[in-house]
Amino acid sequence: MATSESAEILEVASGRRLWHHGPEVVPTRPGSTVKPLTLLALLAAGLDPERRLPCPGRLRIAGRRFDCTHPPIHSLNAREALAYSCNNYFAAASARLSPEGLRGVFAAHGLATTEAADLRLLALGEDGVRVTPLELARAYRQLARGGNGVVGGGLSLAATAGTARLAGSGFAGKTGTAATENRISLQGWFAGWTPRWPPEHVMVVFLPVGRGASDAAPAARRLYESWQRGSFSSSPSAGSAVR
Repeated sequence: MATSESAEILEVASGRRLWHHGPEVVPTRPGSTVKPLTLLALLAAGLDPERRLPCPGRLRIAGRRFDCTHPPIHSLNAREALAYSCNNYFAAASARLSPEGLRGVFAAHGLATTEAADLRLLALGEDGVRVTPLELARAYRQLARGGNGVVGGGLSLAATAGTARLAGSGFAGKTGTAATENRISLQGWFAGWTPRWPPEHVMVVFLPVGRGASDAAPAARRLYESWQRGSFSSSPSAGSAVR
């Protein structure tokens, strides 16, 4: 496993890999960074994005706890659920999905899946899917180019008032926190693009130890600003096209 932060920056228009920082990462759990894809699958299945679903706060799936960490909110719509990363919303809403429907959206964005024991865990990025930072960056490039207003609105709200706000309001993005394979510690993610509109760059940050909101989001801001200032040189792999 990587022992330091890893990051990717892609150009949205061309798909070029502009920058790679840190060690390569073996595929690992993406956590809540896949919730935008889950939301796309839900919208395709007929979810009304304005319908509000309750959040009781506590959530247990297959003997594991996934309690929501956002401030107490009685109910949320789709944009709010994405911005505040409400596990209860996505776990409940995913009951309307077929395994084929959810896995199909993941596959369309370049993410390979296996059969999850519980579809809710796949919807939360906790089982049945493993990604590298580059694979996640490619998926977010597709999201940025897709222009879905509900997803884009949720990711923008995440950066201004939700879990990704420490990345800065210039981003539209999502954080994720997932257990390591041995479930001994937590690893953190940030994935998003900047500016919010029109998007120019996709950035993904992975921390082998840490949390998404408190650690990966501010790391994304710091690394992106350093890259813009030219504080980091391009990696040998930078400039390659990404489909």
